[in-house]
Amino acid sequence: MIARVEAKLGFSLPPDLRASFAIHDGQDHDAPPLFAGLRLLSLEGVVELASWIKDDLAASPSPPARGLPPGTVNDVWESTSWLPIGTDDGGNHISIDLAPAPLGIFGQLIYVYSKHPDRPRIATSFVEFLDARVQEWETGAAEPVVDDGWLVGVGLRHRWRGE
Repeated sequence: MIARVEAKLGFSLPPDLRASFAIHDGQDHDAPPLFAGLRLLSLEGVVELASWIKDDLAASPSPPARGLPPGTVNDVWESTSWLPIGTDDGGNHISIDLAPAPLGIFGQLIYVYSKHPDRPRIATSFVEFLDARVQEWETGAAEPVVDDGWLVGVGLRHRWRGE
């Protein structure tokens, strides 16, 4: 399944994201948000949202944007080199950056706001992103939402603003 998705997208997933998808294929479409109001996409959801973004970019020019910290994320509103992996289904999403700016890191995570021009890097890798969420749970900055013994979401007490 992962190899088929990579072929459809035209590039390989970063190893940590690939390993995660080999274990678990995101969340169901109707599942509650897992991270800060965002649902972790399935591989099929990644392909669907990436395709929608590609079509949207082809149809209309993007307004200016600002990558944060400067020089790590390209100063564009959206990019086909940003692979969406989480969404709130309202236009905001987190994406894996497959073509970072000169000071960026391949595989870094970007928060894409639908109505705000800032494009902050929220983690240097998918593993770092997951580790930070665990730290938030352990320090009380976030509270796990459990239903019938299953983790179904996380309530965060802040929004990402970049590093």
